[in-house]
Amino acid sequence: MANPYRGASGSFWEHYAQGRPLLPESILQRIWEYHISNGGSFEVVHEPGAGIGLHTERLAEKFQHIIVSDTERSSLDIATTRLRGLKNAEYRLAKLENAARLPRAGIDMVMAIDMTQFTETDKMLEAVHRQLKPGGTFAAILVGPSKVDEPAAQNIWKRIWWSSLEAVTQTSVGGKYRDHPWLERFVNGLDTIPLPGHMFEAGAVRIHINTAGDWHDEVLPPGLQFDKTPSHTNQNDHVLHIEENESLRFTTDISGLREQLAAMSPSGLSTKIERSLEELDRSLNGRKVSGHFLVQCLLATKRR
Repeated sequence: MANPYRGASGSFWEHYAQGRPLLPESILQRIWEYHISNGGSFEVVHEPGAGIGLHTERLAEKFQHIIVSDTERSSLDIATTRLRGLKNAEYRLAKLENAARLPRAGIDMVMAIDMTQFTETDKMLEAVHRQLKPGGTFAAILVGPSKVDEPAAQNIWKRIWWSSLEAVTQTSVGGKYRDHPWLERFVNGLDTIPLPGHMFEAGAVRIHINTAGDWHDEVLPPGLQFDKTPSHTNQNDHVLHIEENESLRFTTDISGLREQLAAMSPSGLSTKIERSLEELDRSLNGRKVSGHFLVQCLLATKRR
């Protein structure tokens, strides 16, 4: 599965650290409470696709040992440097699907943040199932686009955000953006991840944060058609819709919105996007705008 951030420079990862939101403590608390309620312990957590380790320290505070893995040597090297003070971390260069050297049934939690869309779903689930202890937790988080509160500005911003996503795919991977399965997975969200009964217990939790409607519709700009993958949410799942006003919210000006785009654009911003940002800047007329990020979270327990 092609990863559009392969070979990204150190300067891009600096932009990434500045422009991406941190996970709210309230969301982490929901995950910990779910884990405890299903008998989970806090010995070993695996964070696959960890990149530069933006969230690693907070996981390391909760678990006795953390395995930090990624497919890219460059980002893993940055993570190792950034987190050199962590005494309970080990680093592995590996795909989640190919992490055969990890102990079978030796992981209490697999915490996959912003990375499941870059995997082959069936192989990813097999790898997670292999790694988890019986009763262990699979936690997947997907951070989507940001959404500004002013309707006129949001109409422009949504087009800009999608254009940036298209550009990432085309410049980093090549070809038409619709040809890349990872983008389809992103657009359709975590509800399209199945949880086979022979792998996971009934009663998974699917959390939608700051999403007023369907994830697919929230991500796509008006008029753009994109195949909709059927949802795997079933009657046994617990579906929650919540608003999060902690670190997923922001108040910023055009420079802060530009920073958000830079955090997802390894090749820089295209001329088309720069022109659209000028349009947005005129619309804001120097004003700051408030907004929030859209997030999904999936929690499942390995069958005992």
